[in-house]
Amino acid sequence: MSISISLTRIPIGSLVTDANDETVGKVIEAHPDHLVVEHGHLFPDDLEIPRDAVANFDGSRVLLNVTIEEGMKRHWPMNGTPG
Repeated sequence: MSISISLTRIPIGSLVTDANDETVGKVIEAHPDHLVVEHGHLFPDDLEIPRDAVANFDGSRVLLNVTIEEGMKRHWPMNGTPG
């Protein structure tokens, strides 16, 4: 299940956590079909998270419906490369 609000309404700087409540990073871009999350200690480049991986937004935090490991297995695009 994906989020029902527009991803473009998620503010830049919102914290992103995975399904295990592990911090993924912060939103640096919000597009209708994906979020771009800043690089961090988990991955070397910015990460594009597709809309269908976003479970909830509580006003300050984006919760994913998968773990970061599951997302990487899905080959989420990194550093602006097409997926």
